[in-house]
Amino acid sequence: MLIAMMGNTYTTVIAQAEKAWRQQYAQIVMVLERSVKREKLAACQLEYSIKLSDGGDSGMETRGLMVIKQTKKTRARQRKQAISNWKLIGRKVIKTVQHYGVDVAMYKLHSHERFTSLTDDVVGGARGERLSTSRGW
Repeated sequence: MLIAMMGNTYTTVIAQAEKAWRQQYAQIVMVLERSVKREKLAACQLEYSIKLSDGGDSGMETRGLMVIKQTKKTRARQRKQAISNWKLIGRKVIKTVQHYGVDVAMYKLHSHERFTSLTDDVVGGARGERLSTSRGW
């Protein structure tokens, strides 16, 4: 149950981070658009937009932006990825404890070193084969 709760927390944090990233990206685009002259903006909009309709009697054409590729992660997909990440980290911790022993592994896992660089020499990538370590611990 603890792993499920941690997976749900991970999913929530990732969703919030993605939302914050999109907001920051939108703010950057707005700042850049404000720094460019109106004539240049109009030329860029004509270049990158597509014609939707002529406008008929009013004489104004309607234009829009076409989305070429849009990726949308569903909650189920995010949850599946979170569970997969927790399982991967769990396997790396177990391999590290088996390789170094409990005391040294606890010190290494709670130190300021990158966890992935520590376990890459213990766990051979996705295959899980044991490699020799060059650190001498």
